Amino acid sequence: MRKRGAEDESDAGPAAAVDGDVEARALRNARRSYERGRLKVAARVSLYVLPVVAACALVSGAAGPVLLVGGSASAIATFCFWRGGSLQQSVAAGFIGGGVGFAVPPLFQTWGFACAGDACATFCAAAALVGGIAAVCVARHLARAAPPTAPSPHALPMRDPMTAQLNQARTIDLAGVLALMLGLLGALVAGSASVLGFVAGAAATCVVGAVAFRRVSACR
Repeated sequence: MRKRGAEDESDAGPAAAVDGDVEARALRNARRSYERGRLKVAARVSLYVLPVVAACALVSGAAGPVLLVGGSASAIATFCFWRGGSLQQSVAAGFIGGGVGFAVPPLFQTWGFACAGDACATFCAAAALVGGIAAVCVARHLARAAPPTAPSPHALPMRDPMTAQLNQARTIDLAGVLALMLGLLGALVAGSASVLGFVAGAAATCVVGAVAFRRVSACR
């Protein structure tokens, strides 16, 4: 009886190992299919960005920088949407803030400011500076005020308040970066003076906002 029992156990061992490998392989395949499906859905975000990028590349004299900035913004937005959770909220906030910044330089061009000449270039740079500040402020405010979402499968676990603050800070910062990049498309169409003004305003607001948020969070 002992000999037979030992033989049964030795036969069951390889069979159980094979079943375990098949199950693990099935789980890996299911996970890949799930992530591919989520990535396809997230890639649809590019449909809101790429037509704007193409139009800006056609009408501006800086097609290369437009494609670089627009492509990078599209990739960041797709990544955030794929990650889900709070990062997904940064996409909508960044798009809205970027729309504010995008509209400022072309708006002044429609009023007859061609951003050519010293006086006009100074005015366009100042207007773009205000547009950059407004774009990032709107995006950061919307990202901060957004209601909490379901946790992402890729997000850090909310084990303590510091982790929650880290996730929120990352979401707000990404919204500001997206607003900067999308608003910069409009500045690239308007001209170099608008680019300098917009980047200065938006970048400074991103840095100051990030530092201020972390200091306030640390004091709580």
